[in-house]
Amino acid sequence: MLSGDFVEFAKSYFKRILNYDNETKACILLMLLALVNAVLCVLGVLCVAVYFLTSKNKQKVLVKNNIFGFLFALFSFVLSAVYLNYFGIAATLYFSATLYIMLKFRQKADLQKINDIFSILLLYSPFAVAVALLQKVFDLSAIKGRSASTFLNANYYCIFISFVIIICLYRILFEKKNIAFCSIIIFINLFGMFLTASKMPWLGIGVAVLIMLFGSKHYKTLGVFATFAVVFAVLVYFLKDYGFAEKLGMNSFTKSITDRYDYWNTALKGIVEKPLFGRGMLGFLKNSIDEGLKNNGEFSFDFANFETSFDNLKGLGWHLHAHNILLDCLYNYGIFGSLLLVIAVVKRLLECFKNNGKKLFNPVFIIAISGLAVLLVDGIADCQIVGVQTMFLCVFLFSITGVILDKGEKE
Repeated sequence: MLSGDFVEFAKSYFKRILNYDNETKACILLMLLALVNAVLCVLGVLCVAVYFLTSKNKQKVLVKNNIFGFLFALFSFVLSAVYLNYFGIAATLYFSATLYIMLKFRQKADLQKINDIFSILLLYSPFAVAVALLQKVFDLSAIKGRSASTFLNANYYCIFISFVIIICLYRILFEKKNIAFCSIIIFINLFGMFLTASKMPWLGIGVAVLIMLFGSKHYKTLGVFATFAVVFAVLVYFLKDYGFAEKLGMNSFTKSITDRYDYWNTALKGIVEKPLFGRGMLGFLKNSIDEGLKNNGEFSFDFANFETSFDNLKGLGWHLHAHNILLDCLYNYGIFGSLLLVIAVVKRLLECFKNNGKKLFNPVFIIAISGLAVLLVDGIADCQIVGVQTMFLCVFLFSITGVILDKGEKE
């Protein structure tokens, strides 16, 4: 029965795709490229952005309700240029191109198109898990023992998994369809999460599940899930002397936090030096390279030493971010730039809430809140929004939450 449903789904899916406009087809292809490879993602974004800019269809981008996103991009570009932060300039241009593409897509998108792109993430996820499993079995990961699948980093892969699980829960709890298929996809991706050997993303997914259950008014299931979480936490705490936490791998969870202390101290010192405006996007990366050059006289992007380069900031190595989303934002953008970014996100959420009739339990609003919660919880020990593929996914998630809402907006 399940296989028959899948065949019918595939037929109708590809038939719809072929009938979509060229702009939508380009975005669907771009989503697939973003999942497959970071380099393909960058090339795809550049090509699609150029295609949209040179297209005969001169439909304007809705700027009014996204002004703070563009202001943030402009601020980051200027700041990066002032400090000769070429990494930041390139990353800001990439962010701007991604934002532009999503705003263009939003003007032609509808719920069906959004669900079709959601399906790409779901259908791709078993393949991503298969890649992660091969990496684990044959020890092919950049960081030993931590599968990253087709993403640059295991934690970045976990963000993709989190979004997939949120979409599955959306279809199960709100749409009440494809329940068996979505349940299987959830379990497959939880196995993929296990292969990453990441700890914090489990907590992020747990929080997202609580929000989704609350938003869908499944209060009994919410109570059971919350009770289980509390009992588990109590057992870990009181039985720690009996090796309970160690058997569950919880000690490595604690270690993953303490290992980041040096990153956080470095970030705090940098924030104190430039508290108002920071250094531009990827300023932490630029500083780590500059310090390496200053102390050692040479620097090499040697991926053979990728694992050791993250050894508590010791030795010469490149460090992409401050391993905390708040510290990384304050370090790179200062108070002013961070406020622009926060205002852009909050404004989007408030518009999402307002345009849905101020309904707290609207599925679109719940998806946005769940995605943000995952980023913030995982962001306690990481900063996934700076990844090439994850930046694309995050901009996409928050852009499409406005698709259904913006039909009343005027160009």
